Amino acid sequence: MTIQVLPRVLVDQIAAGEVVERPASVVKELVDNAVDAGSVRIEVELAEGGTRLVRVTDDGSGVPADELALAVAPHATSKIGAIEDLESIGSLGFRGEALASIASVSRFRMVSRVEGSIEGAEIAVEGGGVSGPRPAASPQGTQVEVRDLFFNVPARARFLKTVRTEASRCIDVCQQMGLSFPEIGWRVVHDGREVLEAAPGSDRMERWAVLFGAGLAEGAVQLFAEADGISLEALLGAPAAARGDTRRLLCFVNGRPVRDPGLIAAVRGAYRDFLPPGRSPVACVFLGVDPARVDVNVHPRKAEVRFRGDTGVVGFVRARLTERLRSERPVGQSRPLMEPSSALSFGSGTAEAAPAGFAAQLPGLDVPPSPRPAPMASGAAFMQVQGCYLVREWGDGMEVIDQHALAERIAYEDLKRQVQDRTVEAQRLLVPEVVEIEPADAALLEGAEEGLRAAGLEVEPFGGGTVRLRSLPALLGQTDAQQLLGHVVEALRAEQDPDPVHLLEEVLHRRACRSSVRAGDRLVPEEVEALLRRAEEVPVEATCPHGRPTRVRLTARDLERAFLRS
Repeated sequence: MTIQVLPRVLVDQIAAGEVVERPASVVKELVDNAVDAGSVRIEVELAEGGTRLVRVTDDGSGVPADELALAVAPHATSKIGAIEDLESIGSLGFRGEALASIASVSRFRMVSRVEGSIEGAEIAVEGGGVSGPRPAASPQGTQVEVRDLFFNVPARARFLKTVRTEASRCIDVCQQMGLSFPEIGWRVVHDGREVLEAAPGSDRMERWAVLFGAGLAEGAVQLFAEADGISLEALLGAPAAARGDTRRLLCFVNGRPVRDPGLIAAVRGAYRDFLPPGRSPVACVFLGVDPARVDVNVHPRKAEVRFRGDTGVVGFVRARLTERLRSERPVGQSRPLMEPSSALSFGSGTAEAAPAGFAAQLPGLDVPPSPRPAPMASGAAFMQVQGCYLVREWGDGMEVIDQHALAERIAYEDLKRQVQDRTVEAQRLLVPEVVEIEPADAALLEGAEEGLRAAGLEVEPFGGGTVRLRSLPALLGQTDAQQLLGHVVEALRAEQDPDPVHLLEEVLHRRACRSSVRAGDRLVPEEVEALLRRAEEVPVEATCPHGRPTRVRLTARDLERAFLRS
């Protein structure tokens, strides 16, 4: 074929492929515009999962009649006007391509009226042909109607999922935007049935419960923090609400929902001590950052952002979340968030939400909030079961302790304290170990010498993708250098300037596990007493570093109920 200029309609459809993936993409772009217009209420109507109809109505500022044709023209926008504006974008939309892209692959109609105008105007687009604008009755605000998505691009339509799946993704967009902007009222209707409604408000925790269900927000705590021009708000779900996926780990930057790997890693890292492997926390993180410090123009659908320079955002988020989760009495809670009875969800009368691997299924038990265990009196009675569990009288009931889980937590906290206090002794290798890694990973290590030294690591480039390891933290003992550096690189990728604990976190977990009292070890009374006394000294003792509970407590009432005595 000879080189030729593509028709405008085809160009728009190609561009639409980057912006309009499915009905949820349409909802996201239209809702972004509605929020940018200063709306107080937004309504989203869907038919057949949004494939047949997406209609978004708002009461915002509206579009003047003489600008409607420009609104659906490619690369036309009211959000930016010069290249400098890209350096500080405060609106959700800005590229001026969404409406043109959507209109090129649907039967499109937009009607709008601005404040002070006696009538509105409408414009329609189908197959590249524009009709209007023409006068139309309309309340103040804008209504955009998108029918028969991909009617003229059948190949794209074949890649859509079921109506149920597409509807779910559209509703998910509205839930996230509704949570990000609680001051706006939201209503979503699918096939004539209202599926979501939230009145305008200001309490984000309350909005979370309304949009995602009271069960998800039950036991959650809230966090507010500020530092160096960064504001942070977080809704942190209880460990019992953890899931097998990250779908309910939500991150927002300046109101924009994003899937930023660094932020997700920061949240998961903060929860790491409280969740079993394979489980992901339920949490929402809202960051407010100077727009000049955030690049939102790095993804066609604006789903990712990049923080300019060394902002320390990820480290700040992880540190504040970790502090909040470790706090003894979270705001609004009558008991510690990480108390075993909370982590095992016995308070609801069921055990389904217990962490994976917890075998004891005792439905109906109601373990009440309990204080930290009192110091164990010398010679206090206990029994060891299967060389694994310690059983002793506790309060008006009994306590069962997993000796390995508790010892592992104690060892981990000891190791971590050494690293935090910068008292890590570096063990110089007699013969430096040469390790081959990817060139990009070698570059990461080369730029983090100071943090590595603080963690007892001395690494130097050795050409290409090879580095030479000269010293290791003595507290780790015999360690696989390749594996160690792999974990260190992962930490550096997730966080620009991780502290030494984060750099060594994975290997600290493994070391604590290997150095602890194991299941099957027979303990004498003096060893049990020493173990329980040490537990009183660590800041977190309710779970092991992998999130498994260290103890379960049963009151006399629980025992009476289990034996049908009450």
